Amino acid sequence: MLKKGEVKMIHKMLKDGLSKSSIARKLGISRDTFAHHLPCQEVFCVLVQFLYL
Repeated sequence: MLKKGEVKMIHKMLKDGLSKSSIARKLGISRDTFAHHLPCQEVFCVLVQFLYL
């Protein structure tokens, strides 16, 4: 399970245009764990931002 700060970092790095693989590498997590925390829809992204930001 990722911490709130790590989820925030994922969203920031995605906005900055980093690739999924490079983000996972920088955070030291597997790509599967990373994919689990990816927003799959815009509504989900807004919900995650509301909960974690």
